[in-house]
Amino acid sequence: PISDVGVEPDVELWLDGELSHEVNFMYVPSRNEDGKYTVFLTNRDGVEPEDVRGLCARYDRRWEIENEYKQIKKFLPTHASTDYRVRAFSFVFGCLLYNVWRLTDYLLKLELGIPIRDKPLLTAGETIELLACILVPDG
Repeated sequence: PISDVGVEPDVELWLDGELSHEVNFMYVPSRNEDGKYTVFLTNRDGVEPEDVRGLCARYDRRWEIENEYKQIKKFLPTHASTDYRVRAFSFVFGCLLYNVWRLTDYLLKLELGIPIRDKPLLTAGETIELLACILVPDG
């Protein structure tokens, strides 16, 4: 319901003692169902209470994407090359390894009847160790 969300419009944001710009605070009930609220900040103009849930859902999906990129970084090979081809290959290879991890986790959860959105059964670090053992058997 709209009555459980709130908007505090046109709040002045100050940086280093100077007015930077105006923002809107959006309040939505916490997912923890503890009676608390989660606060989101936006610089969009004219945010109404009926817009809050949609905007927060967008932020939530965006946050998921940011977290996925953090996970991909764990799979990127380390090198100091400035050659764009080496860097592009490293990124594509890291993404491939990341997708192998996500697919393996998905298939494990499917087999065990565990909801897909639950935490990974096999962590990124464990997957990297397993792949290292396979790629370098005596290493």
